[in-house]
Amino acid sequence: MQKIKISIGDRVYPLSVTEGQEAFLRDSAKQIEKMMKHYEQNYAVQDKQDVLAMCALQLALQLRQEGEKSSESTDEIEKLIDKKYKLINSENYIDFHKILNQIIKKPNQYNKVSPLYLSDPVAEKKDISWFVKKKT
Repeated sequence: MQKIKISIGDRVYPLSVTEGQEAFLRDSAKQIEKMMKHYEQNYAVQDKQDVLAMCALQLALQLRQEGEKSSESTDEIEKLIDKKYKLINSENYIDFHKILNQIIKKPNQYNKVSPLYLSDPVAEKKDISWFVKKKT
């Protein structure tokens, strides 16, 4: 822990922070000072307490809006994951373990075959013959 001093609204606040927090806190103090100047210049506010209260409300609003955006993004991500999960678990997936087991059970039937790379996603997946092609 290190000790720093942050100045906000003509007051100095001594803080104990970790190394990673210092830059963030100094940047946050600058942001608050900038907001305070904006309110002092554009509104008939003379008391620092009122200016700080307005800054606190503005920051709380921003935080809430960001939280709502994050929540919406999380919902969208969950929907995409659910869609992909359903696609993977549908009957249209390729069961490579099943294919491999069939090849292992009847190796002589497939001893002259090589992998056929999938270029057509609508290939018939119920019969393993689409997966292999005989060497000529």
